Amino acid sequence: MKFDNIIIVTDLDGTFLDEHEGLVERNIRAIEYFKQNGGRFTIATGRAAEHALGAVPCAPWLVNLPAVTCNGACLYDFRTGESPVLHTISFDEVKEIVAFVRSEFSSVGVRASSPEYCFVSTPEDMENPFLKSDLSRYADTKNLIAPMEKWKDTPIFKVVLRVDSELLPKLMSALRDRFGDRFSFTQSWATIIDIQPSGVNKGITLEKYVRETLGEEVKIYACGDYVNDLEMLECADVAVCPSNAHEQVKAVCDLCFGTNSDGLIADLVEYLDKRQ
Repeated sequence: MKFDNIIIVTDLDGTFLDEHEGLVERNIRAIEYFKQNGGRFTIATGRAAEHALGAVPCAPWLVNLPAVTCNGACLYDFRTGESPVLHTISFDEVKEIVAFVRSEFSSVGVRASSPEYCFVSTPEDMENPFLKSDLSRYADTKNLIAPMEKWKDTPIFKVVLRVDSELLPKLMSALRDRFGDRFSFTQSWATIIDIQPSGVNKGITLEKYVRETLGEEVKIYACGDYVNDLEMLECADVAVCPSNAHEQVKAVCDLCFGTNSDGLIADLVEYLDKRQ
């Protein structure tokens, strides 16, 4: 079939979803055509799996390969509900990160993600305006709001820092100075820093899984728009971005099509169709 051995993987916000975080019907039709002709499609996002499912409710039948969630900390199969890959941070490490942030950057809100809960946070953190907004936005998800000692038996695969955009560069620098290479620090939005185990990102998680399960002959087309997509784009065989992408992303991409709202994935499928 014409798209055998081709994988398309896409970020969600600013890439696959439109400017209102909605689905683009043109993309959905293109993906179905792509899959019917042998292609494999999946998503790679900073969101937890449940949050991604809220944005893409059709994910269980739309994707036909496990999805990268939490910026690579978790690989999640929407078809089975299983996580074939899960990278966790120890409870002691989580405590150390939180203690440092609260001591040096008291205005920063802290939450975490786990396989069971979308948001793991303390009651005092819920006073933070960023986290109040997050919890309101995802009020229908399963969350754990409890003192930190109650987190002990909950595996954590991502710590999220919600910070004013003007403070973010200073916080990022301080984190790297304090923790060195012990963790991966990813800016996934203008006001968000994700902290994962060292060496974990969208690109490494995706490429390792694909090569181990599908082999070296598979060609990966990765689509992204923001700096937390850079590792994935650099690991891909072909890097693709929308015209609204961050300038750093455009600099590493091989292909650039229309905006996310126009239907980036549809543009890519049409491009591939003409070349097969």
